[in-house]
Amino acid sequence: MMQFLRKHMKWIFLFVAICFIATIAFVWSGVNKTETGSENNVLAIAGGKEIRLAEFERNWTEVIQANKIEESNMPPIQAIMFKKQLLNEMIFEILVKKYFSSGAIKLTDEDNERVKAYILYICKQQYNIDSSSLDSNGFRKVKDMASYYFYREKLTSLIQEQVRLSSAEITEEFLKKNEQRKFKYINIDSAKFAALTAIGTNDAKTYFDTNKLYFKTPEEYRMQIVSGNISLDKAKLLAADATKKNDLLAASALMGLKAGIVKFSLSELIPGVDFDASEEVKKFLKTCSAGEVTAPIKARKGYVVARFLEKLPAGEMNFESVKGAIENRLKIDKSLPLAEAEGNKLISEMTTGKTFEQAAAGYKISTTGFVKSTDISKDTEEFSLLLNGGFTIPKTGGARTVRHNGGCFVVQLIDVKQPTRDQLSKDAETIKKNMTETKQKALQGEFSGWLRKKYKVVDNSDKIFNKSL
Repeated sequence: MMQFLRKHMKWIFLFVAICFIATIAFVWSGVNKTETGSENNVLAIAGGKEIRLAEFERNWTEVIQANKIEESNMPPIQAIMFKKQLLNEMIFEILVKKYFSSGAIKLTDEDNERVKAYILYICKQQYNIDSSSLDSNGFRKVKDMASYYFYREKLTSLIQEQVRLSSAEITEEFLKKNEQRKFKYINIDSAKFAALTAIGTNDAKTYFDTNKLYFKTPEEYRMQIVSGNISLDKAKLLAADATKKNDLLAASALMGLKAGIVKFSLSELIPGVDFDASEEVKKFLKTCSAGEVTAPIKARKGYVVARFLEKLPAGEMNFESVKGAIENRLKIDKSLPLAEAEGNKLISEMTTGKTFEQAAAGYKISTTGFVKSTDISKDTEEFSLLLNGGFTIPKTGGARTVRHNGGCFVVQLIDVKQPTRDQLSKDAETIKKNMTETKQKALQGEFSGWLRKKYKVVDNSDKIFNKSL
């Protein structure tokens, strides 16, 4: 999972931007548009209102276009994740409007004056018209937009007012973030116990059939590419010669430049090319034909020149080609409890007088330096899990097991270093701000869940979204 997240992290960051403007897009685009046509694909029913696929697709298109995101570049799993989140935003918009219309939150006379001013602002900034030129229906829609804005503002204020933080909570959070600890640990690999586990004859096939989304080969491109600290003039000559020869490798060899052939999907960085230049090459791919050469593309250092060779279609992996890997994974998963039991056995031995070294004889013992709970390490992919577990050990000392994807850590706390009071004084406001925002988001999530129960949401989107895979 960690590898998957790292590989697709750029989409996770981009989705923060999607969510940021989602609410605005839904309000301006009109969530309450009536549906025409013969579509009967209902993604969800929220408070009695149907959200149809065509309505959703309009909002989805507006949001990704506003963020200049190419949907074709998204890995299918990420696209579905984002669509689910966007649908949840639409559901929330419908439910919260229903909640406001029930009179649960009221606008004061002062608020209504602000609504009038905001109507003028919307007309001028969003539609470039005078509010007096609107017919009654148009004015009602604009007034609803403006009123909704202030209802949401009051709701946000009510949620914020519920968050109260004591100095003790702030201090506790400060210590959690800034306390440093030192650990000894061993890694018990669950593969060690794989021989003791067995999987059923059809387990691998069942896993393959129910997780086909993860066994798809993406659409890929093959290109000849030259990158490096190449000047613009040299890159122009190279592009012209490569076009003439219909071969970038040959043209680059004559100029003493190193070129190669790369294969990649649109969800990945192009090997050897930085992010910005990769994105420009991908834009070129959308309109070019086989054999075409790019104009010089600016990179962080120098320029990139590429020649498109071929497009390899997406497909599904053959079960037999992944059967062994699936079986190994299933065996490891079944072995995890055995690895954890082994770890607990070692801890039990420590409580009866053995040292960590004596109990863990036969395992490689590693020691961290002083680390914070938020630190990361290249030494092990699961280091954050190790720290999460290690920082739950009482300050008085002790050891515990921490399960991870491939087995189990046994972690022993060996030293604690406390931060200074001066540091607390310096960081207190930042800590308070971050804690407040975190608690507010949690309350907003609870409120959203309460609305879904109150107004009865039916979500059919999984079946419909998965049809696109």
